[in-house]
Amino acid sequence: MLTNEKKVSESANSFRILGAALIDLSDKYDGSVIEIKCGAGINLDLEADNKPDCKKAIDGWSGTFHVTIHAQQVPANATGYRLLNGYVTTLASLFENGSSSLPNYGYSPMEKKQLYIINMDNKYKDVQTRWSKDFSSFTINAPADLEVDGWDGKTEKGFEKGWSKNS
Repeated sequence: MLTNEKKVSESANSFRILGAALIDLSDKYDGSVIEIKCGAGINLDLEADNKPDCKKAIDGWSGTFHVTIHAQQVPANATGYRLLNGYVTTLASLFENGSSSLPNYGYSPMEKKQLYIINMDNKYKDVQTRWSKDFSSFTINAPADLEVDGWDGKTEKGFEKGWSKNS
């Protein structure tokens, strides 16, 4: 569904945004320096030299901040595609280095390791969010076939509960 019949990406930019947001999150809270060493705009020679260190850093924090997406029931149509990409980019916007991110408002994760889960299914008629009791995992249950009014605000409000405001 994320590629056309020629296996060419069809606006799958949301997953690039999510990847960049996870790098931002890791650099800020896990002490990695992936963006500086391997990010956009890095000289290709430096990038090649830094690649082993970057791979080691990525492998090291891959369990620290992790995203799982369950979208088996998503219809392969414009609505399903738009919702999948919307849920992914909304989650990413909460912890990337953007103007709407929680870190820019003085928040940080309550736990050093967090799992973010997006469950898309036609059985959901509204967006529901919840944190585990220990704030180590955040789950979004969301419709796969219809857009719910205010779904992004519900996601943001639920997500904020698992991050604490720094004093």
